[in-house]
Amino acid sequence: MRVVARAPMLSSTNKIRVSKRLIDRFPREMVVCARTVSWPALLAIVALVGVASYHLGRASMGAPTPVVPGGAVDRDPGEQFEEAEGDEPVRPPKKAQPPKAQPPAKPAPKPQAVKKKKPAESAESAAQTAYVGCGRDQVDDIYYACRRAALLVGCGDLCNTSMPGEPGPKFRYFHKHINCRGLWANAAIDESLSEKQWPPPQMPPEILMRDFSHGGKINVFSGGHWVQRYAGGDALSNRWTKDELEGMKREAGAGSLGGTYGNRETNNLLTGLKTMDLINKTVLVIGSENPWVEASVLYAGAREVHTLEYGKIVSEHPQVKTFTPDEARERFLAGKQELFDAVVTFSSVEHSGLGRYGDALNPWGDIQTIARAWCVTKPGGQMLLAVPECGRPEIAYNAHRCYADDMWGTLATNWRMLEWTGDTGHRIHVFERQDNKD
Repeated sequence: MRVVARAPMLSSTNKIRVSKRLIDRFPREMVVCARTVSWPALLAIVALVGVASYHLGRASMGAPTPVVPGGAVDRDPGEQFEEAEGDEPVRPPKKAQPPKAQPPAKPAPKPQAVKKKKPAESAESAAQTAYVGCGRDQVDDIYYACRRAALLVGCGDLCNTSMPGEPGPKFRYFHKHINCRGLWANAAIDESLSEKQWPPPQMPPEILMRDFSHGGKINVFSGGHWVQRYAGGDALSNRWTKDELEGMKREAGAGSLGGTYGNRETNNLLTGLKTMDLINKTVLVIGSENPWVEASVLYAGAREVHTLEYGKIVSEHPQVKTFTPDEARERFLAGKQELFDAVVTFSSVEHSGLGRYGDALNPWGDIQTIARAWCVTKPGGQMLLAVPECGRPEIAYNAHRCYADDMWGTLATNWRMLEWTGDTGHRIHVFERQDNKD
């Protein structure tokens, strides 16, 4: 925009008044300059000086000097200006607009569903898979290698007989992790010999010999060829009457019960039972050809006795229940197996896995049997264990094992020995259940 100053016409009187004002408002140099120029030029200078003075005053008070397009300054209300034709009118600057509202943020994408991993194979499935292809009608190395692999399913460190133990009162104590679900799910442990596999071999097959000998620490030799098959069928004494058991119970009280191994062994058992708190307790008995151990336990005050035996037994005594390994396994896996207050076994587990009673060969049969008993015993429960004891560990195959040193400690894994008694071939050892190793 162009701004043009229009100079008004002045009379002589007005000229004098303007001159006096200039003298009062401006320095002498400017007044002298004004006297030497013409009146129209002087008036133009005065107009420009007035505009400059106005804006300088605004600036000194902190007010901004408005600027218009074209470079000219904004007009003062006391001055006379006009806009040239064709020029656009001067408009005040636009007010600052508030910032536009940002659009709402998009919702975060939903997390992608994590694909669930395929559940680990259950102990039951693993054991079944390991054993299903072994072929129970075979007796060659392929069968025994397959069976060995199946027996180790779920066993873990329990079957590692080379692990060191801790010092104990009589033999070293072994503390390991016992996989109860894995042990009880493994049907290979409870397998019996088929018709084509009977009778058992006169010596362990070479592929199992190192396992039977605990890596060479146990002497394995021939102890005769024993064949008393009843595993998977009926027990030798398969019906126990109430009168029979009550009669044995009275004999135990009188100290005259002969049992299977004679009166002396029976009285040693009764001495050991007296060290245990069995009053009104539920007791698991492992292995019985006849119920002399059950009668002794009832005499010691037990409320109920449950006998685990290879063969089927019918008990007619209301306080004595019986079941086979297969029935025990099914009960455990179904979550229906109760926990026992105590365990009693006399001259039984040393035969486990040797084939003498029709059971399939198992180098760890004794260890796994006692570990399974540990699994169904209440915390702090006790176990009375009597097995043959020798000066050195050995296996008189296929008659029995004879325990000493680490063979004893490995058998009693996670059981802490409290005391032992007796001077016969089956010394009585009483243990207390210890917690599992993480």
